[in-house]
Amino acid sequence: MAQSIPTNVLVKIVNEKGFKPWAKSFPPSGSRPPFFMGISFDNSFASIYQRWEIKPFEEGYTIQNKGNGFWAYSKDGEAFTSNVFDPSHCKWYIESAGEGIYKIQVPAQDLVWTVKSREPDYPLSVYLAPADGNDNQNFSFAAEEN
Repeated sequence: MAQSIPTNVLVKIVNEKGFKPWAKSFPPSGSRPPFFMGISFDNSFASIYQRWEIKPFEEGYTIQNKGNGFWAYSKDGEAFTSNVFDPSHCKWYIESAGEGIYKIQVPAQDLVWTVKSREPDYPLSVYLAPADGNDNQNFSFAAEEN
């Protein structure tokens, strides 16, 4: 595990590519659980929905959005947030890429958070892809006020 990952405090998860957008996850509209919501990236203020808490868990970490209470969740090669905490899907490795930059990885798989658009005019979202060294797979953690 990398050292100096800010744990048990609120952070913004910032992607290091281009205009440095940050992660957010919004609450679901009126439907029934379980809920699975995307993780989007942009530069617009999103109040509590851009605040995340990273906590040590087993040999990795959990990542929880403090606005909607959902956990970062991986399943079948996809990343999203869910109101369901499942240790086999909610654990992440966070590995240093040097100088305060990190990769967020699915344990025991070569799949890391990758920020991209599904189509050219679509918003940026998190996908899982093999690590390739591009900045769209690099993240930093900026402290957020309570």
